[in-house]
Amino acid sequence: MIVLDTYKVGKYTALILSDNLPQKAFNKIVVDGTEYTVEPVYDMDNEVAVFANNDSDFKGKNVSFII
Repeated sequence: MIVLDTYKVGKYTALILSDNLPQKAFNKIVVDGTEYTVEPVYDMDNEVAVFANNDSDFKGKNVSFII
């Protein structure tokens, strides 16, 4: 799964993903070798939010879910 786009929401960065989220429960993802705790983005099937600094560039990166 790939990050198509991002946008800032307060202290979080929302990631718009290329596919729907896994059906199994998860609370962490790995992007470019870095592990992030996920906050849900309600009513969106292909978005998650992570706490990340302003310099983080997620576009085009692969996402792995820790299930």
